[in-house]
Amino acid sequence: MKKYIALLLAFVMLFALTACGGEKDNDANLGKYVGATVEVFGEDVNISEIYSEGENYIELRSGGKCVFVLDGDSVSGKWKLDGNDVVLTVEDVDSTGTLKDGVLAIDFMGQGIQMTFVKEGATAPKTDTANKPTDEPTEEPQSLGDAWWGGDWYGWWIVKNAGGSYSDSVGSYWDACARISFYEDGSGYIQIWDENSTLDDHMIDVDVSFGAGTTENGCMMSEDGYFWDDEVGHADWIIDPGASTVSAIDHMICIDGTYEDPDDDGESWFDYAFYLRPWGMDWEDVRYADTEDFPYEDMMPKYYDDWYLPLIEAGSEAAPEYFELSDVGEPDDSGLEGNGTVVGDAVYDYNEKGAILFSYPSDIFTFDASFGIDALETADGDLRMTFYADRTQEEFQTTLGNYDSYSDYEDFAMQEVMIAGYEAVQITYNCWGDYYVDTCINFGEDAGEYQGICISVRSYNSFEECRSAAVESVLYSIQVVN
Repeated sequence: MKKYIALLLAFVMLFALTACGGEKDNDANLGKYVGATVEVFGEDVNISEIYSEGENYIELRSGGKCVFVLDGDSVSGKWKLDGNDVVLTVEDVDSTGTLKDGVLAIDFMGQGIQMTFVKEGATAPKTDTANKPTDEPTEEPQSLGDAWWGGDWYGWWIVKNAGGSYSDSVGSYWDACARISFYEDGSGYIQIWDENSTLDDHMIDVDVSFGAGTTENGCMMSEDGYFWDDEVGHADWIIDPGASTVSAIDHMICIDGTYEDPDDDGESWFDYAFYLRPWGMDWEDVRYADTEDFPYEDMMPKYYDDWYLPLIEAGSEAAPEYFELSDVGEPDDSGLEGNGTVVGDAVYDYNEKGAILFSYPSDIFTFDASFGIDALETADGDLRMTFYADRTQEEFQTTLGNYDSYSDYEDFAMQEVMIAGYEAVQITYNCWGDYYVDTCINFGEDAGEYQGICISVRSYNSFEECRSAAVESVLYSIQVVN
């Protein structure tokens, strides 16, 4: 992500910012706006974590003039304001944004990379937790969205995909409770326990920060903590209820992540999702909702009727410290089916040396079962996922090396990522107006005959479509079988 931002902004810095000047009646907007955050594909990062060598700010001056300072380097330019809409133009390419209530937000060159600058004296979105407090929690909300986020929550969690010793757990799910508390500076922490743990012996304990999101309720981001014995770090969770797979459900949050067993060198892992609503909230709207667009056909916690409802009807205002299920019947726990999803067979047999298993939304993609040369494709053909397998580690590295020749393509970038528990490299580029996000996954030396696979995702429409939920569901379901 840092490389991508640096690449794009280095390009921006080659040019002086040009635009039509502001008007005299915009004097209230003049002044220094200090760099606060950088947002890339939905992830907020404090600007000082990327540009730490000098000052970062934009100064709006009279006569439509401005000064842009990044990492201490200064560029002069001009600006134009129409209502709350602000425009910076770079070589005839408009970078648009907003200026409101002392917050200047710019989407550079329309690439989904938004930088936020806050006028001196105004309130900045809270994302910098480098100096995390050690204060005891306070009961009073202190920061953006605290009244919405704070308190006890109830719902369930599921193992979406898994490998190693957790392979047989895919589709298993459990009811869970959570508690979000706050430190005096407005940051906080979340503790989660399920049927097999307690509040005192919780499965998750993670410090979090709160910042701006796609709705007025903001966004909660992980900073530091653990899931069992695996670390959860800065921005491993980006929990924005307005940009979630369950955003249509009132006051529900989804926490997505990957657990890797530290005692098994990452060989045993699982992708998880928690679906939570505030304690005391009625779920009948979920029971009778049209769940066609949700991740699962049944979005209800399994002990909702027999355990949760009796507690709420009895006046329970806080989640119990453990699940008392001795008097509750055992519901069906055979696993949940995803909406419109077909589990892939061993579609490529590696010359009988191994196979790839994966799932895909059959209502979105069609697949012709020739894994090495063909693809998943949407009905209109605008989105296509093509798969290429490499036999050896040498071939896999050669495949990565071939992308060096793509470096002259527009929007070219490479970054290391983790996909379904495997190390991978993701390559982004624009070729003749088509958008590509290619993901090369390295299964490792113990994966069998074939060592890696490259999934090339092409869209005629946008990079966002290449990173859609349907595409992500395929990537994160991939498993290699020896």
